[in-house]
Amino acid sequence: LDWIILWYADDYLELNRQQERILEGELSQLLAWHEKSELPKYRAQLHAISPDLKTLPLTETVISQHVTSIRLHWQKMRKQISEQLPPLAAKLSTAQITYLFRQLEDRNQERLDEILDLSDAQIKEQQLEKLEDMLIDWLGSINSVQATPMYEFVNTQHDLTRERVAYLRSYQAQLKQTMQHPVDIGALQILLDNPESFKPQAYLSQQQHNRDNIQAFIRQFSVHIQPEQVVHLQGKLQDYIDVIDGILKSSNKKGD
Repeated sequence: LDWIILWYADDYLELNRQQERILEGELSQLLAWHEKSELPKYRAQLHAISPDLKTLPLTETVISQHVTSIRLHWQKMRKQISEQLPPLAAKLSTAQITYLFRQLEDRNQERLDEILDLSDAQIKEQQLEKLEDMLIDWLGSINSVQATPMYEFVNTQHDLTRERVAYLRSYQAQLKQTMQHPVDIGALQILLDNPESFKPQAYLSQQQHNRDNIQAFIRQFSVHIQPEQVVHLQGKLQDYIDVIDGILKSSNKKGD
């Protein structure tokens, strides 16, 4: 992450040497916090999933608990980043801010272009292919019986690409205004902490429908999971646990 994040940021920011050093320092602090505070939580949740797979189908309560935990992980990360970003934003020049939001708008347009010439049926077909690829990766295989809930899920899931881009444009416009000199660091942090406030109610309702739909799909699909698929899934979970253990072990050696 120490170089992937910098590489990704390079797509959106044109920093000078001094700013790059500042960003690297902030990133090091962020990753140290994430490693110490958050990775053990991810590890604990991964461990908790395996026993749940011994009693199928999964209950709505179990699914909801895991989904809620995942959302809390993300929100905690977003909160930490929002505390570190505003002081860095204050160091950007007007030209750098202009470049940043031009790149963000290019990404918005790319999202729209990906579906521009597609019919609803073609969009559903793409979604089904992505879902199938993901399930094969996690389960090793899928069978014809499992295809039915997959089709039902995709056909009842809203494609929110257009709504998401509209929200992002509104949100980014406010961010850009707040980042004009002199930067109001307090106002910027509030914006970074509360992006949902820029989502129209119709968009929020559709998002909630999709989230509920995902949980219903997991519940329905778990009825048909085969023993060999459970073994494959548990192996995938253990792979992630091993990665985390390796990171934490390496960190402890450095600390010693």
